[in-house]
Amino acid sequence: MEKLAKITISGEFGMNKISFNKSKGFILIPVLLIFTVIITMITEFSYGVFVDIQSLKNFAISQRLSVIGSSCLEFSIEYINSYLKGLQYNTQREYTFDLSPFTGEENLGITVTLIDENSKFNLNSFYTISEQDKLRALEGFKRLLRKINMDEQIALRIMDWIDRDTEEAYPGYEKDAKNKKLYSIEELLQIPGISETDFERLSPYVTCYTDGRININTAPAEVLITLDGLSDSTVDAIIAYREKRPFETKAGLRDIPGVTDSVYQSLQNRYDIKTYVYGISIKAESSGIKRFIYSVVDSMSSGDAPALKYYREE
Repeated sequence: MEKLAKITISGEFGMNKISFNKSKGFILIPVLLIFTVIITMITEFSYGVFVDIQSLKNFAISQRLSVIGSSCLEFSIEYINSYLKGLQYNTQREYTFDLSPFTGEENLGITVTLIDENSKFNLNSFYTISEQDKLRALEGFKRLLRKINMDEQIALRIMDWIDRDTEEAYPGYEKDAKNKKLYSIEELLQIPGISETDFERLSPYVTCYTDGRININTAPAEVLITLDGLSDSTVDAIIAYREKRPFETKAGLRDIPGVTDSVYQSLQNRYDIKTYVYGISIKAESSGIKRFIYSVVDSMSSGDAPALKYYREE
C-alpha cells in the first residue's frame, strides 16, 4: 500500500508556519466553508443592526421635527390672531419666515409661509342651491382657465364633481361624482381627467376653504377676472391702483374705471379688502430628514383663536 505523499504548505500566519498533510487538507475545506458562512452571518447581522439603529435615529429625528413643526404652527396661529387679524386691510399674498437662525442649531432649518386663501377662487362656489350662482361661478372659473391657458372643459368636470345635481355638464363626469363640497384641494386629483400637471397649474389660484370672498388687495389677475362684471382692462386698473396705494375700504372699488354702480352692487358679497383664511405651510429639516406640515385656519372663527379647517403632515 502506497504511503500518502506528504505535501507541505508553508505560509506566514502571525509568527507560526502552517504545515499539513493532504488528508488533513480535505477536512480543512468544510471548516473554511463553515467559517465563511459564520463570517457572512455576522456581517449581515452587523449590517442589519446598523440599519435598525439608523432607522431608529431617522425616526427620532422625524418625530422631533414633527414636534418642532407643531410649535411653528402654534406660532403661526398666534401671529395671525394677534397681528394679521387686527389689520384694517391686507396687502400681502404670502408671508414667509425663516426661523432657522432662532433655533441655535446649525443643521436645523425651519421655514414658515402664510398663504392668503382669500386671494383664490373658491371651487365650492359650485355647491349652491342657486342655479344662477352656479352658472356665474362656472363662467368666472372659465375666465380663470383661459388666463392660465388651460382647457375650459376642466371647469365642467370640476363642477359636475362638486355641484348638488346629477345632471351632466360634461359627458360621463357625474358617474361616481362626489356632489358635495371639497374638503381639500388635493381631492381634485380624484376627478377623472384632472392630471397632476393640471393640479400643479391650478393649485396657486383655487381654494375650498373660504366663504367665496376675494381680497382685491392681494388676488392676482387670474382670480380677479372671476368676479362677474370685471373686464381685463378693469382688472388691470385694479392692479395698477393698488400698486400705488391699497384699497383701504371696500368703497374704493368705485374709483376704478369700468366699475359701474350695478357692477359694484352685484359684487358686494363677493369681494373684500381683508384676508380671513390663511394656509400655513411649514418645512422643518435636519440631517437630511424633512417634515412638512400644511394647515388652513379661519381667523374669523367665533372662538378666541383661529379655527383649524384642514391639517396634513408628511
